[in-house]
Amino acid sequence: MRYVVALLGTTVSIGFICVSILINFRFGQMLGATEFDGYVYAIASACADGFKVILPFCMIWAWRNTKILAAFVSLCLFILFSTYSMTSSLGYSATNRSVTTGVHAKQAANYNALQETYAKLLSDRNALSKFRPINTLQALIHAKIQNFRWLTTDRCLDATVELSRIFCAEYFNLTAELEKAKQAQHLYSKLEHIQKQLYTIQGRAAITGNIDPQVKFLKIIFGIPKEKIELGLTVILSLLVETGSALGLFVTFGHEKNHNLKRKTSQIDKILASKPLFIEPPSLQNKEWFSQCLLRDASSWTSLHELYHNYSEYSQESQSDTRMTLTDFRKWLHEIGLCNTKRKQGHIFFFGVKFKRDCKMAILND
Repeated sequence: MRYVVALLGTTVSIGFICVSILINFRFGQMLGATEFDGYVYAIASACADGFKVILPFCMIWAWRNTKILAAFVSLCLFILFSTYSMTSSLGYSATNRSVTTGVHAKQAANYNALQETYAKLLSDRNALSKFRPINTLQALIHAKIQNFRWLTTDRCLDATVELSRIFCAEYFNLTAELEKAKQAQHLYSKLEHIQKQLYTIQGRAAITGNIDPQVKFLKIIFGIPKEKIELGLTVILSLLVETGSALGLFVTFGHEKNHNLKRKTSQIDKILASKPLFIEPPSLQNKEWFSQCLLRDASSWTSLHELYHNYSEYSQESQSDTRMTLTDFRKWLHEIGLCNTKRKQGHIFFFGVKFKRDCKMAILND
């Protein structure tokens, strides 16, 4: 189960890291006066954001190895890079929210204008009286033109006889009705085009006038001004991305060393319980130094140089002429059961032994 959680945590953390790096890259690109300057700022921002991910590990490793200065420098760099990444994320989020809000506002204005235009055209269409289809009217007008009175009246420009006047009146009524039908057809075409536009943006926030539905919803619930809600949402989003990218991997793997150390210590305890840690020293002098200065401790590490320096000081104070060399002393420690050693920063450490508090221990000045 632990490995499944580690895999999921790693996957999610890498996702946050990628998003954060892309945000910093894009925001840095916006800062450049030219395209080249934009890429310079973008790469620098992305590198700073990526470096911040490994700084928590560097800080803990330095602290565990008692490198206080390195741990302090790592902490300062982590704060600096995290602050820069946070400001970049805030700027990017605020810019995108502003652009998105502007787009929604424009959509709302366009939608309202289209609705007004549609209503006006529909009113103009309804104001037209009844008329016959265009093809029918054109056929009737063509029939009038074929009538002999069309020529005798000089195309209805000179109607003197009553029957001719009636004929021309019918002709003019047909032409007026035809123009009305053409106007109605033009209005139909415009109404159909506007309906398609309205359908395209149907379902968006512009229909109900909600430029930012999330902000409106939170404003109704909490009664907070719109500007503060927008600021809070921007900060929350930036914190989500930056904390996830900066500390995601550290939270996932930060406990791994303690787990391994606990398992290793448990194994060593089993070994210590199976056989004695020390064998009686061969000489009386070494036995006295051993019993007066050393103490068995299953969780302690003591360096070879500290042990030998203390042993040498003890031999000098007791005026012994049988003091061992460093090589013989190391072999003797192995012979008496101190076999678990490790090398760290050029020094050899023995596990399972430490100095007593009342034992005078010289400090090595390497």
